[in-house]
Amino acid sequence: GEDKTEISKKHAKEEQECKNNNNDEEEQEEAVPIYVKARQLFNEHEVLTDVDLKWTECQPEELTKFLVDEMGFSAERVEANIVKLQKAFKATSKPQMRMDSFFKPL
Repeated sequence: GEDKTEISKKHAKEEQECKNNNNDEEEQEEAVPIYVKARQLFNEHEVLTDVDLKWTECQPEELTKFLVDEMGFSAERVEANIVKLQKAFKATSKPQMRMDSFFKPL
């Protein structure tokens, strides 16, 4: 079988041929293989810079409804992970200890 470098070279060659063979922009758009479009989507994605994220306590009922009822996840696994989320939120919501609190005078 072909190894990764051979496959990569083959795809790069096909990509270059597509660019060389098509001068018309519409024809070029149709001739571009799907993996090239996927690579472009990955490398040239839209970036939002004005986003303000805040970690708040999870909403167990809404989360369960979405994941279990709408998306088909296992109720037991969702419940177990909601408990983990709640523990993580409680652990990070209290202020971080100061460095000097770790050391005691002799």
